[in-house]
Parts: sequence; structure tokens; C-alpha cells
Amino acid sequence: MANKDPEKKKAYNKAYQHKWYANLPPEKKKAGIERARARHAANDKGAKGAARKRDNNTCQICGKVWHRGDGPRFPVHHINYDDTDNRPENLITLCHSCHGQTSGNAENRDKWQAYFEKVSLDGSVVAV
Repeated sequence: MANKDPEKKKAYNKAYQHKWYANLPPEKKKAGIERARARHAANDKGAKGAARKRDNNTCQICGKVWHRGDGPRFPVHHINYDDTDNRPENLITLCHSCHGQTSGNAENRDKWQAYFEKVSLDGSVVAV
């Protein structure tokens, strides 16, 4: 039976995370910390909001439109897959379904990157 006591669950999770982290080699710990710091420093919510506004809250693959009250906002995809690069030309609005298709498979990254590089500055997708 699952433990429903939030304090015990929190203590278990903390112990598990510590055990997992403690077993990492030092170079991976350092790389992970540096990556997290860079991602945090570059996480410009203004740039992502501007991308959504530029794209009219519309998925640039399927055309689905997000409206207030529809649930979580659409994610903003990094065209070059570098989540520290928040330049407007590297950001594109996608619905959750399309973002899942583009982000889940490393083998297809070249295909998707080439597709997204055909996006014009006004945010419209040029026919492939």
C-alpha cells in the first residue's frame, strides 16, 4: 500500500535523490550543475511569451489555437534544441501533441530542425 503521509513521502524522495546523486561521477555532477545554471540564467520567460504572441498562440505545425481557459499554455520549442538559446528566431510555438513529436526522438532532430528553419520571421511556416 502506498504511503500517504506527505512528510514520510518527502523524506523518502529526498533520500532517494541523494542516493542517486551521490553515485554520479564528479565530472557528471559538475556538468549537470553548470548546465542547470546556464539553463536557469537563460530561461527568459519574456522571450517565450513574445514567441507565443508572435505566433498568435497557434501551433506552427497543425494550426491548433490556444485560448485562455484551455489548460496549460502551449510550449515554446527551441528549434536548435539548445534550451539556453532564447533568441526569437530560435523559438516556435507548438501544441502539446506536436511538441511531443518533435522533442521525443533524437533520431528525428535533423528532420525537425530543417523543417523549423523554414519558418519565416513573422512566424508562419513555409510549405515543406
